[in-house]
Amino acid sequence: MVKRFGFQEPQETSQIQFQTITQKTEESLADWADRVLSLATQSFKDLSEEYMTKQAVMKFCQGCNDPEAGQHACGFKPVSVENAIDIIKWYQHSRKAVQAHIAQGKTHEVKQASAPTPTAQVSDTPSVHGVGSSKPNIDTRVSQMEQQLRQQREEQQQSMQQMQSLLSSMATLTEEMRHSNRSSGTSPSRDYRSDNTSRGRGQGRRGGYNNRAGNRRSQTPDGACFYCHELGHFKRDCPKLNNSPGSKPPTQNKQTERKSVTMKLPEDQATEGPSNGFTVVGTIGTAQLLRVQVKIQDKLVTALIDTGSEVTIMQDKVFDSLKEKPYVIKETLMHGAGREMQMTCRITNPTLFSIQDLLFNHNLYIAPIDCEMLLGHDFLASNNVILNIGQGYMSINDKTVKLVLGGETPSAQPSVSRITIPNSVVVPPNSVMRMNCTVPVQDNDFVIEPNSKTTLLIPRSVCAKGQSPVVCFMNVTDNPVRLQGGIEVAEAHAVTVIESMDDPQELSVGTCSTSKQGNSQKKKKQKPRLLKRVATAMMMLFETPEKVSTLEQPAVPVESAVTDDCCYPSSLNSIEPIASQSSEECDLPPFSTGMELIFTPSTARIVMDDSSDCVVAAIAQEEGITISGFSEEDIKQAKRVI
Repeated sequence: MVKRFGFQEPQETSQIQFQTITQKTEESLADWADRVLSLATQSFKDLSEEYMTKQAVMKFCQGCNDPEAGQHACGFKPVSVENAIDIIKWYQHSRKAVQAHIAQGKTHEVKQASAPTPTAQVSDTPSVHGVGSSKPNIDTRVSQMEQQLRQQREEQQQSMQQMQSLLSSMATLTEEMRHSNRSSGTSPSRDYRSDNTSRGRGQGRRGGYNNRAGNRRSQTPDGACFYCHELGHFKRDCPKLNNSPGSKPPTQNKQTERKSVTMKLPEDQATEGPSNGFTVVGTIGTAQLLRVQVKIQDKLVTALIDTGSEVTIMQDKVFDSLKEKPYVIKETLMHGAGREMQMTCRITNPTLFSIQDLLFNHNLYIAPIDCEMLLGHDFLASNNVILNIGQGYMSINDKTVKLVLGGETPSAQPSVSRITIPNSVVVPPNSVMRMNCTVPVQDNDFVIEPNSKTTLLIPRSVCAKGQSPVVCFMNVTDNPVRLQGGIEVAEAHAVTVIESMDDPQELSVGTCSTSKQGNSQKKKKQKPRLLKRVATAMMMLFETPEKVSTLEQPAVPVESAVTDDCCYPSSLNSIEPIASQSSEECDLPPFSTGMELIFTPSTARIVMDDSSDCVVAAIAQEEGITISGFSEEDIKQAKRVI
């Protein structure tokens, strides 16, 4: 309404402005008259025009920047503002004309200053008196100025004395601090070094050791590290000292030990490094507040009881999901409790909603808030609501309604906890350090995701509900790695469903064939090399190039349940026989597979059509590898042969 029909303000405000306005310096009489008339119209719009004109004329004369002309115009009692303008202009014109004649006929009179009397105070500085001025008045003013200058000079002297006393006290404190540091041994003393160096020969190993230490400290600049002699940090924070293998982690104060969670290193630890605890810091979740179920147009929402809110608010998403949306009266701004916190909201007509079997008709404010609905003070006061926070219920119109103490409905966004190290820990080179962590009660399963920016490898792990997580540190380098205390190493993400990444439906088929030479029966001492050849064939089969070529169907029949899901046929006929490859096993005769391998990212199945392949299957079965596609009798016969 304000934007559409112009600026509107209360009448009282205009009246206050009308009483205090005056003519500006560069403002003309016409502009001053227009401003007075416009403000008088806003101030006295409910009164008669005659009264408004009278007040405007009086204010025009009284607020004029020429008070003599304004006073002259008020004496004539003008009936309009135009009449007052004419009177003021005529007065100003007449005054200028009269002053011009006076200036032309007036002669300048110059009086010579009389010499001072013997009783008067003699001044060293010459004095010049204006025409018509008296000497005693000038002397009084000069004496006043001199007195003020004396006072200012005294104040400056007092402030300088205070500053000098402060500087002296600061110097004394600095000297005391230096003496205390020297006595405690935190900084080297020149006298002590000079005493040690003046001993010369024959002072023994103790004196020589102290002398060397004094020389080393004397070469260290002020504020530098005593370990690496570099500026910018102290010895306790030296990165070279923290990464050294023989360094010890700093001790933790008692306050930190009370707050941290200590973990014990398991017995099957692979290393002998120091074990430290982890502190799991959970993120702030939804507040546990009193809520009640509210039904609006067959839609059940959770309303928060908020006595600090002046109005009742509904979430904009809930409003948009209603089938019949309430009529919006207007849009306005809603101010929050914080500084410069405001949001745009819409006000609706009285909307019907129910709490249990009680019906209410109340105005709602639609705003982008987190909770679905918020019952404010206007609703609670208009319905005489009595809250019993201790027992968790409220009384509305002599009816008791049970409240729910809790947060919002669990959303799809999981909660995250941070896992930090309270103490420093050193992981030796080429070793694994495993630590258990005690966490608060978890409502869901959670996955530990590493996020530390170190050279250590931290594998992901899945922990069930109520299980203590295990964090592993793998140092694959040849140098020890030190983790500083307080660093965040991982995050625990709460999950509801854990699924495998394997997709059993995506299968691929490959055929591997080599030349058949020699006897397939091998001795037991050749079994490892034979298995190594099987593994080599499987690796080559998995490394099939992505180029797809059309081949004939394999001679070996495959079960329909498997072949229906097979895809991406590829040929491995281009693979050279193992006998022609240069390796350490070239003294053994190659074996004949003639098999077909059907595999997924997690499973593998070998179907064979040759009796010599039973030997390979029997050897693989002894090693714990299960290969299907042939009968058990063939495997038993192959074992007897072996």
